Amino acid sequence: MRKIRRFIRKLFIASVPAAVIFASASCDFLSAPINNALENILPPSTKKPSEPGKNDEDDIPIPPVENPVEPEPGKDDLDTGGKETKEPQPSLPDQHQKTPDQVQPPSKKDDKKKSQNTQKRVNPSKNDIDKEPDVDEKIDNSLKDIGRKNFNIDARGFSTSSRSITLYESRKNNDIYVDFEEIVSRLDRIYGSGRLDSAQQSFWKVSYDLGNNTKLIFDEYNDRIQFNSDSVFALAPANYLPPKENFIKFLLNKTQSFSGYEGLKSFDLKKYDMDIIVDNGKVYLPLSIFNLIFASNNYFNVVYNNDKFSAIDYDKVSAYNNSPRYTSAFYDIFDNNTSSISKVQTPTKQQRINNFHYLAFLFDNFYGLSHKLYSQFNATNFYDFASKTELEEKLLSSKPEDYRRAYELLIYFYLNDLHSSIVTKSFYGYKSALLRTRPKIRRGAIKDPGDALLSTVHKEHARVYKLLKEKRQYSAHPLYRDLNLNNKITHIYKDTARIVFDSFEGDGSSNIENGQYDSFNLIRAALEKIATDDKENNVKNIVLDISLNGGGSVLAMQQVLGFITQKPIEIVSHNIASHEFTLNKYSVDTNKDGLFNEKDYITKYNWYVLIGQNTFSAANLFAHVAKKLPNVKVIGQKSGGGMFAILPTVLPDGTFIYLSGPNGFSAYNGKNIHSINDIDYTENGVEPDYKLAYDHFYEHNLLDYLDKNAK
Repeated sequence: MRKIRRFIRKLFIASVPAAVIFASASCDFLSAPINNALENILPPSTKKPSEPGKNDEDDIPIPPVENPVEPEPGKDDLDTGGKETKEPQPSLPDQHQKTPDQVQPPSKKDDKKKSQNTQKRVNPSKNDIDKEPDVDEKIDNSLKDIGRKNFNIDARGFSTSSRSITLYESRKNNDIYVDFEEIVSRLDRIYGSGRLDSAQQSFWKVSYDLGNNTKLIFDEYNDRIQFNSDSVFALAPANYLPPKENFIKFLLNKTQSFSGYEGLKSFDLKKYDMDIIVDNGKVYLPLSIFNLIFASNNYFNVVYNNDKFSAIDYDKVSAYNNSPRYTSAFYDIFDNNTSSISKVQTPTKQQRINNFHYLAFLFDNFYGLSHKLYSQFNATNFYDFASKTELEEKLLSSKPEDYRRAYELLIYFYLNDLHSSIVTKSFYGYKSALLRTRPKIRRGAIKDPGDALLSTVHKEHARVYKLLKEKRQYSAHPLYRDLNLNNKITHIYKDTARIVFDSFEGDGSSNIENGQYDSFNLIRAALEKIATDDKENNVKNIVLDISLNGGGSVLAMQQVLGFITQKPIEIVSHNIASHEFTLNKYSVDTNKDGLFNEKDYITKYNWYVLIGQNTFSAANLFAHVAKKLPNVKVIGQKSGGGMFAILPTVLPDGTFIYLSGPNGFSAYNGKNIHSINDIDYTENGVEPDYKLAYDHFYEHNLLDYLDKNAK
């Protein structure tokens, strides 16, 4: 159907100007640790990646929007006008081919000559223009109605099995499509009702105003989704007011676009051989694209397995729980043993191509570390990367064992970051889609490289975790039971107190004895206990032990920072998908008296923060902020990184994965921000102010072992 557009473009392009809309936006964050392992996986060839190329435009690691250009007419075959034809052969786009940019619709005068349902013509040969029939591009010509499906929902606190939805199949490539407004209405308890009431329709576009001048535009002609704020991912208006959180007072909450990205941002689906269909004011999108942009970004996923349709929270399929029963909660909804897809052992060639295009769109637009990944191989995009790493053939294979191996190499060998992991198998080729979150690894010498973990960071993470856990409990002897750091949150030795906590929790409870607490209340209670136990006021130093803290709630992390500084805290976040950054400046009411003043900070202590390889994600951010505070010393070993929040998503073949998503966070460095390069990069970890060997982490006089010459 897209072929017929070029003829109309030829008729109207000369007289139509371009337009740009300017606005600003905001962003959110959620993160947590992942520890996943693999067994019996052969690594790829030993071919070394080429050195990154030097590019004058690398100051901004995301390529700018191209200038509008007029494409040359193509030599496409004629459309049959809806008559039955042979199934088109699947094809992959040329990764070096430039795609046409935005072309404006015809003038109002010419528009009136067309029917309300836009009629388009095939781009014929020069000698056959008058013979080419008009084709009305309705969904009947592009999509096949495959009926209504039960829509089970268990996401964001909303659960129901009584809803249904109509699904469609692309006549071009068999991809599954949804009516955008219908699926949003079925998820109204998540998005809120009335979000899409304000819609404007034009020749090839449907434009929504979500409030506060927040625009969401679906452009059928160019197959683009346009927007001016990342708040559209939640179908919400941009919020220019500071957020309201318990015991936090925001002094600044400012969102801006990076230089060069001040206007409309866009996702170009044409580059990935995907279509947007607009008919009678309705928008039809590939289900995979709707899920990624409007569900995965909100920490739930919408999935269809050829039988059943479901929306479910990401943590129902959480690798963090290290138990198959949590993973099975996701796939039990689909009941693979009885669904039609379980009877199909292998996907079709076209389904694998669709899946490959989705991977390319996902990594190019939403993988937070894509620029770093591609630069290692002198690649410009995912298609280029997959070709140069020889992953393309396996990713396109119809054999589940082949493409699963490709996923393992991609996630664990090439990405090699702790936020990225594989949670489930695909829907094909297995009686169960469950994937063990902790496979058994053979002990002893490695005779075959397939016995080793592909991910070096996961491997080091597991090694240090085991080491420090053992170090913590070395004093479990009855004579030293009170010194066992695994048994106690607080510990006092001479003039030094230690507070141990291994995650940032934000549930608001405070029952510490039963382990039911959030981190803000834990630190308050720990400080009260130290004051009670230290009757002679000997304690001069407090060590916050986050050496095994894998992250969690960033709100809880922000609250805890308030205990170690009396100055306002500054954190900057950025979003690679929307090319925006937000600067937050805030204070914390640590004593809960309703005031934000000097009484919220305890001045009599010297503060230390103990970090290591397993200090990750939100804890990594805590370490980065703490290092910039003049009254705090960060000690230990380099932290584990994890600058970008996780993005949980599902591939079209049913494989559930976590990636380092588009939202990155770091302490503000005081610079004027024009590009991503002006923001501190902490994905690889934070160096301590003073080094401390792992062997001395749990010495009770650990401060005596600090190497103050090694920073």
